[in-house]
Amino acid sequence: MTGGAPAASRPRILVIDDEAAIREVLERLLAQQGYDVVAAADAAAASALIAADHFDAIVTDVRMPGVSGLDLLADLKRNNPDAVVVVMTAYADMDMVLAALRAEADDFVVKPINVQALAAVLRRAIDRRNLRADLAALRLSTRARDRFLAHVSHKLNTPLASVLLFLDSLAEESSPARRAALLEEGLPEARKAAGVLGDLIAELLRVAEAVGPEPPAAAPSAPIPLDPILDELAAHARAAGAARGIRVTVAAPVGLTVVAAEDRLRRALRELVDNAVKFNRDGGEVRIGSAPAAAGEAEVRIADTGPGIPEAELPKVFEPFQQVDPGFTGQVPGLGLGLALARRLLEADRGRLVLASSTEGTVVTVTLPCA
Repeated sequence: MTGGAPAASRPRILVIDDEAAIREVLERLLAQQGYDVVAAADAAAASALIAADHFDAIVTDVRMPGVSGLDLLADLKRNNPDAVVVVMTAYADMDMVLAALRAEADDFVVKPINVQALAAVLRRAIDRRNLRADLAALRLSTRARDRFLAHVSHKLNTPLASVLLFLDSLAEESSPARRAALLEEGLPEARKAAGVLGDLIAELLRVAEAVGPEPPAAAPSAPIPLDPILDELAAHARAAGAARGIRVTVAAPVGLTVVAAEDRLRRALRELVDNAVKFNRDGGEVRIGSAPAAAGEAEVRIADTGPGIPEAELPKVFEPFQQVDPGFTGQVPGLGLGLALARRLLEADRGRLVLASSTEGTVVTVTLPCA
């Protein structure tokens, strides 16, 4: 079974038996039971088919010339632990059955084959496999949800605690003079913390819309000149990075026009620019530019001079409930969902997003269809 291939509407079965008559009968009768059946005469032919195609289940004879069905079963389970395998034996002895089950066969049938019984065995085995996969996905989803909620809770509680501490101190202070001093000293920090809370809530709302199970709200695509959008992004980046001395440059206009929904495109590129500022070094640089790509496509590149993303963290950066913030220190601004959001928005307009990172910085390349 090849990993990740979707099951067909008719379950696809591979039958392996060195006897041509048995293969032909099983192909015909299992097809009548609603299966899409492919047959192989030996383990070598079966291995080639398994490497090139997806099968919902494999039915194999135990005794065959060359590699036996039990040896093939052991190899299948070693390389494809989720494979559904039913073995056939002409020997109704417990030793053969136990050997197959020890090799992790999902079930067995005894020759001569009762096709209706075999079809029922296949249905049960495939249903068990699907149930295991559903349970594994549920466990993964639950772990991701719990991790995400813990992370969001920490992110929200940190600025909230700052605001509450300021208000409590203000309420407990009875001296007008000291209260005035406390207001002058603490109010700017409280305002800043409240702003962080507002930004986090806004980010949650954006992510809930764009990274949820439903695609982003449908909006018509249209030709959009890139240069004005890039100038707008540069102005936003300069304002966001001014306090940290971050320089922003925009490459010379090249007059490209892409096809996208303008609001989606602006939101996606703004997420990427925000990341380039947020994860940059103080005094660093953000470079924004565009260029023609392959025929009928254009590229937008957003580069920063930050410390980069560790290689071990790169596979996580597009996952919705992940943030490159080892140990969840909470010191990285935001919720770490900008890349997931940007990719989801771009995909709605047939755009692609590629990220490359090193210790000298990160470059994000967006490819979009041209007008």
